[in-house]
Amino acid sequence: MSLIEALETMRGQPYRVILDTLRQQTAPAIGKIRGDKIKLLQSFIGATGLRARLANATSEQAAAASAIAEAIHPAYLATEDTFSINLADPQVAGLLAGAASVGLLTEPEVAFLNNLATYQKPLWPDVTIRDIVAYFEPALIANGGWNVLGQVNTSRLMLQTTALMPEPTAVRIEMRESHDSEHWTAWRRVAHFMDVADAGVYYQAIPNNGLKCEVRWRGEFYSVVGSVEAV
Repeated sequence: MSLIEALETMRGQPYRVILDTLRQQTAPAIGKIRGDKIKLLQSFIGATGLRARLANATSEQAAAASAIAEAIHPAYLATEDTFSINLADPQVAGLLAGAASVGLLTEPEVAFLNNLATYQKPLWPDVTIRDIVAYFEPALIANGGWNVLGQVNTSRLMLQTTALMPEPTAVRIEMRESHDSEHWTAWRRVAHFMDVADAGVYYQAIPNNGLKCEVRWRGEFYSVVGSVEAV
């Protein structure tokens, strides 16, 4: 299932619920035998008599037996806290397949080893609410362009929003200054309205050094339905 297909199955649900659901979805993947699984590997080696089987390998089995014996050397297994066997590595996987093909390992034994290396991998570990919004409401991703207040003679602004944001977000405030209303500095960021989420009122201080200043604002990540004024 693709991410789009997964999103479609949850259309209409709150974005936070969709995000939590996506992050809980996993699929089995082959990786490393490590940690507590090393103890199970040690038990497997002892219970199946694998070392004796390797020691008594035929000439046809010799190359595969030598490689397997090296991979499960007792000195390696003794460092179980740091040792691992990566079955996602094609060479290691090929080693098991080769051992099975010459009769050193049975198919059930290969399946058992693969099971030791199987873990649940998150399907969408990097997905964000913004990704979800971009699919369902792409217009909200556009920041809406700059809203210019014109000259401001105060050190405090008020943002009043009329719509719930998809998640707590920031509203960027930029300012430029002049001594004569003709020669202006470049626009620069001076502050943010932070954690803008619910519809309502937010306040933010801005610098005021006595020069004439103009202020502009826009959503940093989402289009904001509302207005800003000097108070």
